[in-house]
Amino acid sequence: MKPKILLLLIVFNLASAIPEFSLAVVKFAGKKIEEDIQYLCDRYPLIKKQFEILSASELRYVIRYGHDEDWYDAIFETDGQTLLLTFMEKKGLSYSLQVRFAHEATHALQFERGQIGFIRNKDGDWSAVNIDLWDEAEAFKNSLEVAGIEDLCLGKLGMFRWIYEKESYQKAAAWLQSLYPGLSIFRKNNPDAANLEAVNRFYIKKGCRLFCKAYQTAAMPQPENEAGNL
Repeated sequence: MKPKILLLLIVFNLASAIPEFSLAVVKFAGKKIEEDIQYLCDRYPLIKKQFEILSASELRYVIRYGHDEDWYDAIFETDGQTLLLTFMEKKGLSYSLQVRFAHEATHALQFERGQIGFIRNKDGDWSAVNIDLWDEAEAFKNSLEVAGIEDLCLGKLGMFRWIYEKESYQKAAAWLQSLYPGLSIFRKNNPDAANLEAVNRFYIKKGCRLFCKAYQTAAMPQPENEAGNL
């Protein structure tokens, strides 16, 4: 069965204005991105599964195309209320939409499992927190599942695939450390349910705030060859 995709205008008090729709529905900021994601769900089982999981969340997700002046190809971010998956329309040497969606949706699912979150600083800016090398490696691995030939000719993903297939997932993750030197090789997750409120109170006293879910041990994926040092 096709995943149900609904296009809703993003307005204030949406849930009360349209009672039959809850916030547990992925929303789209335009008709074109809706149609493009529907096409990907029809074609790629991985993307269909990712979309269905995000659609079942109690949080609000919005999928949208970005602006020409934006520097990124794709990004998973937040404004503190809505979780945003933003994609530039493909131009020139950029990855296909299916690769970028699989990658950023993986990070969104990591958010749902409590592996990563967001923190607001004193200036009101939001940034990702608790993302580690294995989170990025999982996103690269899922991107490979939907990648086309053109995608594999573009540097990072092609090299990750070559090392993964010729050597191991562990070695491919180690190579990613050269691209993301700030990411820890050790697992960094959000606080568990018993400690999340106390940790957030600590940040609030400093003028900051966490936006995340509690870490769910049972929901953690177990990628092959992850155990041990890199």
